[in-house]
Amino acid sequence: MKTSDIEELLLKSGNRAYQAGPLNEETEENTQYGRLPKAYVTDGIFVKPAKEDMKVKVNYTDIVWIEAENNNCHIHLSAGAFLTVRHNIMTLMEMLPKRWFVKVNRSEIVNISRVYKICGNMLSVDGSSRSFSVSKSNRGYVFSCFKELSR
Repeated sequence: MKTSDIEELLLKSGNRAYQAGPLNEETEENTQYGRLPKAYVTDGIFVKPAKEDMKVKVNYTDIVWIEAENNNCHIHLSAGAFLTVRHNIMTLMEMLPKRWFVKVNRSEIVNISRVYKICGNMLSVDGSSRSFSVSKSNRGYVFSCFKELSR
């Protein structure tokens, strides 16, 4: 390699390193917990199942839908199982990433990356045999989450 080629490679890699920022820099992400370091779990959430003394990590991609029942919620997973947690639906909604989950009615949250069919105000979700009714109050926001090609 020529010296000029090496200098160009070093300059490009230096620019990428500069754009990435310092290794120990904290993010400016605003959460209810304040500033978070770069090394935190972003692909899931730890939940404590009802009547258990442990916390279990649930990946966001494994969550199909969540239903509320009194002050408990059932987190339905892609494997067909579900976890019951002692949180209300609003608490769970605040903890989940908004880009993946939407509240479709007063008692159900759906993983929008799993929606495969929209028929009127009903959503069909991969991993569930049932359809989900979108309430009138949530309809505008829920349907704005999807790109459509229509005539």
